[in-house]
Amino acid sequence: MLKKIKPMTIDGLARITQAGFLGVGRRIDGLEQKVDGLEQNTKNSFRGILEILDAMRADLKYVKNSTRNLPLLEREVQDLQQRMIRLERRSGMTR
Repeated sequence: MLKKIKPMTIDGLARITQAGFLGVGRRIDGLEQKVDGLEQNTKNSFRGILEILDAMRADLKYVKNSTRNLPLLEREVQDLQQRMIRLERRSGMTR
């Protein structure tokens, strides 16, 4: 036995269309929430990376300043060694 097919009315089409739009709206809302979460995660990740870079910059600055002073310190050590040798000779102490 064949079912009788009811003719489609404008109201029926409107309900189907409305249901479709509501479904699309829910999907878009879900996607917006996902994008917002990803955006927040990305911001947090970049903050962490920037903190690491700042620490690296500070370390690099310290190393640069240390290496800049190294020749001066080496010269000072040589001067002190020469003074010590002279003092040892004057006092009669030998190495």
